[in-house]
Amino acid sequence: MKNFKMLVETAMSAGGLLSAGAAHAKDIRATLTSTLTTFGNSQFALRRQCMWMKSVLVFGLVLTMATAASAQNKFSGTQQCAKPDPVYTVPVGDRPDHMMSLVKDKCTWTGAEIGGVPLKDEDDTIVSDISGSRARDRGYGVATLANGEKAFVQFQGTNTINDKTPVTGQGTWSFTGGTGKQKGLKGKGTYKGKWNPDGTSTFEIEGEYQLTTATSGK
Repeated sequence: MKNFKMLVETAMSAGGLLSAGAAHAKDIRATLTSTLTTFGNSQFALRRQCMWMKSVLVFGLVLTMATAASAQNKFSGTQQCAKPDPVYTVPVGDRPDHMMSLVKDKCTWTGAEIGGVPLKDEDDTIVSDISGSRARDRGYGVATLANGEKAFVQFQGTNTINDKTPVTGQGTWSFTGGTGKQKGLKGKGTYKGKWNPDGTSTFEIEGEYQLTTATSGK
């Protein structure tokens, strides 16, 4: 009887140990599952953060390149122009004071540059529609830079006329390209000037330009 009692006690003790072991194993599994889940979530979050940072860097690079490519530069300078030569003027015939003229201007630049390269001179070809004391001009210019490159310009404006001679003028201009680094030159601005009694003239030009490749302009 005593031996049977000891056997029962031993069995109960063993059963308790097994139950405790099973509970402990369950706790370990739960802990491992939680740890792996947390690790997995952390890795996913890290990947998402890396992808976000990469996207921000790429966007920033693209924005920087776009900004650099389209950066506007201030442009200003003075043109001293000789008396136009040649000058062709013909009457329209509908009114005594209505005439059309075609002239060639040769001008020298002071204080103007494109991309750090000074402008030297410019040849302008101008057509004028003259009616009494007013004239409407439009024309094209080819400016030469110190490095030999060309910048192309088109312009339009109005003049005041006195005794068939221009007195003051103003208008707008735009860059339309050029040669060499000026090929992608764009820009626009205004001009204003006056003529002297001897037929020479002085104009102040200002505006902005951009070089879409690696340049700048009038």
